[in-house]
Order: sequence, then structure tokens, then C-alpha cells
Amino acid sequence: MKKETNPYDATAAREELQISRAELASRHHIVVQSTGLKHVIHDALKAARSRSTILITGESGTGKELIARLMHNVSPRKEKPFVVVNCGALPETLLETELFGHEKGFYRRSL
Repeated sequence: MKKETNPYDATAAREELQISRAELASRHHIVVQSTGLKHVIHDALKAARSRSTILITGESGTGKELIARLMHNVSPRKEKPFVVVNCGALPETLLETELFGHEKGFYRRSL
């Protein structure tokens, strides 16, 4: 009989968060050498287990999308679609519509 684990069991969480360098490189296309990036990945993997909304920020070309994909691939929602939106490429009004939808006839006033 298989023992059922508590999703918040610290030992089980540590075991799940242990992703090898080879797996990061081959499966997620992330090469890790710096201690700082190792901490970022460790924190990202811990956060991926939560149901919280997560905002990833950083300069262009720093790997935000790679970290987001890694988090999605190890999260409980990994079977659901992963949608990438380049918010910087969209004007504010179009971004709002892309993220939250549009209701015909609705007028938004700027505050």
C-alpha cells in the first residue's frame, strides 16, 4: 500500500525540489553555475508548488520566461496551457484587453 504524503511535508518538498543540473540543462534549457541563480531556481521551485500568483521581473534577456516555464512544468497546473504575453510590446489599453478580456459597449474612464 502506497503511503500518502502531505503536500506540505517538508521532507517530501525537499525531495521534489532536487532537480539535477543535467535535468535543468536538458529539459528546461537552463544552465546553472552561479550561486545566485541556484538560489533563484530553488525559490522558484518552492513557489511553483503554491497556488499564488507570481510576478517575475527583470531586465530583457535575463531568462524570465525560462524560469516561468520551469515553474509551470513542475507545478500542479503543468497539464494546463502555458501562455506567454510580452507585456512590454503592447500598449496599456491593448494589454488590459489581452489579459482581462473585452466587453462590447464597456467604456473605461482613466482615473
